Amino acid sequence: MKVEWKRLGDIVDFQRSPIDIAPNDEYSRIGIYSWGKGMMRREPVSGTEMGAMRYFTFPIPSLIFSNIQAWEGAVALASPDDEGFVCSSRFFPYVPRVDTYLNLRYLYEFFRSAPGMTIMRTASPGTQVRNKVLSRSALENSLVPIPSRSDQDRIAAHLDSLARVELAVRPVAFDAILQRDWPCATYKLRDLVTSSARSEAVDKDKVYEMSGVKWYGQGIFVREIKTGGELSATSVRRIKAGDLVYNRLFAWKQSFALATDDGWASNEFPTFKINEELVLPRMLLAVLLSPTFTAAVNDASTGSTPTSRNRLKENDFLNLEVAIPDIPQQPAIERALIAANQTQSLLLHAKTLANTILPAARNEVFSLLNKL
Repeated sequence: MKVEWKRLGDIVDFQRSPIDIAPNDEYSRIGIYSWGKGMMRREPVSGTEMGAMRYFTFPIPSLIFSNIQAWEGAVALASPDDEGFVCSSRFFPYVPRVDTYLNLRYLYEFFRSAPGMTIMRTASPGTQVRNKVLSRSALENSLVPIPSRSDQDRIAAHLDSLARVELAVRPVAFDAILQRDWPCATYKLRDLVTSSARSEAVDKDKVYEMSGVKWYGQGIFVREIKTGGELSATSVRRIKAGDLVYNRLFAWKQSFALATDDGWASNEFPTFKINEELVLPRMLLAVLLSPTFTAAVNDASTGSTPTSRNRLKENDFLNLEVAIPDIPQQPAIERALIAANQTQSLLLHAKTLANTILPAARNEVFSLLNKL
């Protein structure tokens, strides 16, 4: 393959058209994600919300750099989906010169590679983040590898096919397991669990491993280890393995878990013993993490603001209703839930692997061109 090294400014033209902002009109602005992750399309705002910056239309297609984030890979290819959007003066759009036979997607893929990233960083020479501004002249004076048009097309098509492989591997949502048509009975939670508050006075000489509950059903963790003398509270709550535990402050973020070990927590973490004659622990936890129950938690939580200060009080939690399958059916459902979780983990691992294919292939292709 023959490769010519060409000055970027000799094969592309900087092109954008200024617009006058009308206060009563609406405008949709673009942004660009870092690390070559493409275009950000913002919601429309009125002209009065556009601020004092100058705004422009840009060609479709065009290769667009963010002049304040190019040093961390903020480059995107404008597509027909970007028709009607505008950009501020912080964005540099480029189009191929007519006589260059340039495949713009090839050039886009080059700037998403390690060699392209090096060019963008070199052209953004500031010593601090706020000063790392892309210099147009430095960018346009950079040399880029340009093979024949047919080779450009082949490289772009190859990388595009790998991108489709990456998109094909998606984690599958298993919420549908809980939507199956099993015979269910409706219970108040106070019929399924019993409060097991084991509050004890703090011993200032004792070491306490204080537990927390992660958001979105991610389990219990040790968040800090302190002596009683270092704790601000005068009492702590004892957690026993098998307890159902939730965080009153973040129940609205699905902060429910089953304790696998004994531990300690503050009084913000109510604990309960599950009546396993009516419901299996994993079955109950799955229901508590369902979208339907999360909506009920949001309605029942109270506080001074609608976000982090919302608490789900213990009595309000116990009065919430849940739909539980008959106990003879629950073991099979529980096994399905376990299998779903395992499959979810495998799919996430597969997606992680798929996500590495395209960057690796891109870097390999353009590193080889650097040697030609």
